[in-house]
Amino acid sequence: LALQNYRVKAGILGAQEQRQITAQKIMDFNKAYLEAQAQTLSVEAKLRELNRIAADRPGAQTIFTVADSPLIQRLKGEISELEGEKAKLLKVYKERHPEILKVDARIQQANQKLDAEMQNMLHAVQTEYRVAKAREETLLSNVNRLRVEGQELNMKEIELLNLQRESDSNQQLYEAVLKRFKETGVAGGLETNNVRVVEEAVAPTVPVRPRRTWDLALSIAAGLVLGIVAALAVDYFDTTLKTPADVERYLGIPVIGIVPLFGAKR
Repeated sequence: LALQNYRVKAGILGAQEQRQITAQKIMDFNKAYLEAQAQTLSVEAKLRELNRIAADRPGAQTIFTVADSPLIQRLKGEISELEGEKAKLLKVYKERHPEILKVDARIQQANQKLDAEMQNMLHAVQTEYRVAKAREETLLSNVNRLRVEGQELNMKEIELLNLQRESDSNQQLYEAVLKRFKETGVAGGLETNNVRVVEEAVAPTVPVRPRRTWDLALSIAAGLVLGIVAALAVDYFDTTLKTPADVERYLGIPVIGIVPLFGAKR
């Protein structure tokens, strides 16, 4: 129960599947991040080119980014034609001639359009760069977030494995105790079933205790035994000399005489 509650609480009912999904997401986001990073670098290169154009207008024709714009190419071509036309007119007219001034006005107008288009392109590329950079940062953030989630998932799975081992150990202990309990119950049932009444109990007609005759005989026998033992003990521990033979036997000297024992005076 504790294991299931933890799975629900931690949201890892399928840890293996969730880890695979997270790993796949990391791969997908990482791939998208690398593509976004390449796109950002490409847009950044365009932005550097456009910034150089502002400082070097004649070199704009050699820049790849500008060459991609049909309008800029058309304006550059128009300006080139007008400058060629002006060069021809200068061979005929002076610098302030109305025809020359008319061509100068057209050249100025074309240059203004070219400058406006260049600014529009610059703003567009700047916006594209900001969008690409933001997308790159977002994807990188997602990759880092998924990596952290993967690490947290690994920690949860380790804790889940610990709980699983503890659950398995408790289950084994429970099964062992249950098996022992069942075996004890079966053995107890068998012992109970083996008990049966062999003979009906009958109340005695005479008292069991005390048995006077038996107790008297036992007391007499015990008294005789104790008396004999006491007599033997007294005789064994008595070291006095009582006869002349005792003197000769224990002391090894002859008896000279015997002093009789007279009664005490009254």
